[in-house]
Amino acid sequence: MFKFALFALIAVAAVICSAKEAEDLFVGHKEAHEECKKETGLDGEAFHKALMGGAPDDKAKQHALCYGSKIGLTDSDGKPSLDKMKKMLEEHYPDTAAELIQKCVSANGGDDEEVAFTIAQCLAHEMDKN
Repeated sequence: MFKFALFALIAVAAVICSAKEAEDLFVGHKEAHEECKKETGLDGEAFHKALMGGAPDDKAKQHALCYGSKIGLTDSDGKPSLDKMKKMLEEHYPDTAAELIQKCVSANGGDDEEVAFTIAQCLAHEMDKN
C-alpha cells in the first residue's frame, strides 16, 4: 500500500521552500521532474495549487508518484526508503524531518497514487505552518 507513498515529499518541499532551497533540493532530480511533467502534463504551479487545497486530480496524483519513482526512493523490494527520505529532508528541515515523515505517513490509504499525493499534501500543509 505504501509502495511509492513517500515520493512526493521531495516535490512538496521544493514547491514550498525558498528558491535557493528548492534549487538545492532538486540537485540531481531536475531530469526526473521534467520527465514526469512531460508524462503527466502537470506543471509545478498546478501541482502546488492541488497540494495547498485545490481539488486533487489524477494528474497531480500521477505526478507525485512518478517523481518519487524516478528518483529511486524505494529499496530493492520496492518499499519506501524512510532513511533516504529522512536524509533528504534533514538537509533543509533538520529539526522536524522525522516528525514530518511520521505524521504524514501514518494516516493514509488508497492506491499508490492516492497515498503519494496524500502524504505530499500533508507535508505541504505541515511545512507551511513553520
